[in-house]
Amino acid sequence: MELTLTLISAVANLTLGALVIYKKNRSWTNKLFFILSIASSSWLIVNFFSVQQTDVDSFLIWVRIVMVFAVFQAVTFLLFVAVFPRSSFPFSKIKTTIISVLSVATIIVAFSPYLFSGVEETSDGLTPVAAPGILLFVIVAVGSVVSGIIILIRKFRRATGIERVQLGYLLAGVSLMFFLILLFN
Repeated sequence: MELTLTLISAVANLTLGALVIYKKNRSWTNKLFFILSIASSSWLIVNFFSVQQTDVDSFLIWVRIVMVFAVFQAVTFLLFVAVFPRSSFPFSKIKTTIISVLSVATIIVAFSPYLFSGVEETSDGLTPVAAPGILLFVIVAVGSVVSGIIILIRKFRRATGIERVQLGYLLAGVSLMFFLILLFN
């Protein structure tokens, strides 16, 4: 049942992303929304498989993969929120390069022993053991989400008319998404 719900959610997310990119494929908002739908669906699927693992080595690999997609999802969320509802890309080449280098570095760290060095078996199950790379992950992934939310709130406060309505819907959707992630994960 859980796998079915996970797959339905992932397919629905990917379908929405595909419809958005199909409608206007030159818009950066639509491109980033499509990429975000891929990142979110990927994270959802690998997260499902990570919690199914009972073997320590398999669990560690799956948790690392989850963290890779968490970085991808968080940074894409920041970029999407920064662009929305415009069609053009707002970042300079320098900012884009910095974001890209930090993202790739964090993804490399996430898939290495520098993010999680091992796994502890506790009464609650398997728990990854954080390593020093967790600091980079927090700065990049959590920082991207927090920055994205701040940007979204600022845009909403300044917006008027239809743009304010659009940003309001996005803010409500983002709030619901993060609430549900915290509730069910």
